[in-house]
Amino acid sequence: MEQILQYYEIELDYMRRSFQEFERKHPQKAKSLGISAGRSTDPDVQRLADSLALHAARLTKRMDETLPETALDLIRVLAPTFLLGAPSYAAVKLDESTDALAEKAHLAAGTEMPVALDDGLEKCRFTVARNVDLLPLKVTSAHFERAPFRFDAPADSRGCEAAICMTLQAMVPGQTLEELAIKALELYVSAEGARKQRIIDVLSGDIVGIGYGIVRDGTTSGKETHPLKHEQFDLSMIAETKTFLPREKTQMAALSRLRDFLAYPDKAAFFTLSDTDQSFAYHECSAVELRFFLSNKGAKQLSEVSTGDFSTNVVPVVNIYSDHSRPARYDYARLQMPLKPETSDTMEVDCLQITNVRKLTPGGEKILPCITSSQRRALSDLPIWQERYQTGEFDTARREISFSTIADQGSDPVPLDFVAEMLCSNGRAAFATRPGTEVLFMDEALAECPFKLIDEPTAPIPPDVKVERLWDVLSMINGNYSTVFNSSDPSEALREALHLSSPSGFADAANAIWDVKVRQSIAPIRVGKKMLLSAGSQIEVVLDAESLPFAKNVFATALHFFFAAMISYDRFFLLQVRERGIEKPFRVFPKQHGGQLCG
Repeated sequence: MEQILQYYEIELDYMRRSFQEFERKHPQKAKSLGISAGRSTDPDVQRLADSLALHAARLTKRMDETLPETALDLIRVLAPTFLLGAPSYAAVKLDESTDALAEKAHLAAGTEMPVALDDGLEKCRFTVARNVDLLPLKVTSAHFERAPFRFDAPADSRGCEAAICMTLQAMVPGQTLEELAIKALELYVSAEGARKQRIIDVLSGDIVGIGYGIVRDGTTSGKETHPLKHEQFDLSMIAETKTFLPREKTQMAALSRLRDFLAYPDKAAFFTLSDTDQSFAYHECSAVELRFFLSNKGAKQLSEVSTGDFSTNVVPVVNIYSDHSRPARYDYARLQMPLKPETSDTMEVDCLQITNVRKLTPGGEKILPCITSSQRRALSDLPIWQERYQTGEFDTARREISFSTIADQGSDPVPLDFVAEMLCSNGRAAFATRPGTEVLFMDEALAECPFKLIDEPTAPIPPDVKVERLWDVLSMINGNYSTVFNSSDPSEALREALHLSSPSGFADAANAIWDVKVRQSIAPIRVGKKMLLSAGSQIEVVLDAESLPFAKNVFATALHFFFAAMISYDRFFLLQVRERGIEKPFRVFPKQHGGQLCG
């Protein structure tokens, strides 16, 4: 009986807040029903509300007894990013007219970027998605050049028919590139629409050589092209160790990277050149021309490029940030209690997840173990907290939490004072930010460096916590390599896995999978310093490239992430991807053993 009363109190509180919301949105109708301050003066209306609350309490209790929270807690342990949805994403570019950036600067992941309204009040808050190195360097020109070139091609690029040429220049007058000590250069493809995808596809799969030449007085001097290692130029997302969305150590890295890409495909617009020849030291000047030599296939995909197609100093930001609740007291009189982040007082906030809880004591703060934490048994003298997921909650800033009692406290436990840390976003409020909006990062070294939004942020996708979907995700993770490798229909299994990995529940790219063939084999493979004879799978994926929403080379890389997540620790896999109607694969990845991925 005591438990049903606790459920009843929760539903009564929900009805009270629903009345308040109804009164706010429909004041005239609320007045005619006698609704004020969360109650109705009409006894019939109030009895109806109380009856509905009791009925809802009974239903909620029965639903809880079917253990839907088991799936939620398992997902929280194995793949917590599946409970975050996909908050808005945007790319911001350093304003090249500024003189505030005179030397190389580092922008750490998690650095906050508030976006203010015209009245100066904060509207939403983004954070840097990954570590970014900023350089006082800009692209001043870019063009497409066909053979015969006005310059020499490196030895490994002779015979190619086209090249993309772009001029990089120091933003500080008189400063040489060698003085900048450029260890790696990141470029962003800022073209639009299908043109952007074509450029990304060419850069990610059709580069046969890279070099640079000297530029003086704004013009190229001489025909010499100093070569760089073109293998050191690739998609930035391949080498990324941090995903845009927070990832717990318990979640498979490769699966996180696949989901991150499906949520934010603009990740593929970032490229990194790791070989800069010691900051282009061969020529002591303030500008060089980078030359990307293309294969004949790549030359057919492009006809021209322009200066606006490429940018430096572009920072990916995501509308997800950390906040904390006000200090609260839990007296164990209720099954659970509500929490809200502090920023919900001034902004529209979607609370995504409670990440940590700290107990407040006269001697300082103590971190409380979560119910899914492996440390909870060792910390038996502390209460355990659990986030309670509420379905149908209209207040997106609200979260519910409950605590266990300590064994020796008896029936009258001591009240608990605590503060909760939360992951938050701003929902559709972040999506409303317009291109060209000027923003600043909350970083001491870059406090006076203005950035501008390149495009409008992506639309946020709320988390899908339907129990049947969560169990499907858990089944995919638990199935490991058998999810696709041992399936009777690997094509359909791969499509379904991509849909499950997508935050929206539907991956457009899955429609491009025409066929999947899996062949089991035994082959030698080197793991560390040892040569092993290992069993494994050779996978051929056939794509309908015209159905892909993004570049085929990029999608092939994303598929490699997926298979790397699914492979068993004692097997290898070899992935090759080809287009429908073409026998030769356009991408063949090296053999990879599960032992290499598992460490």
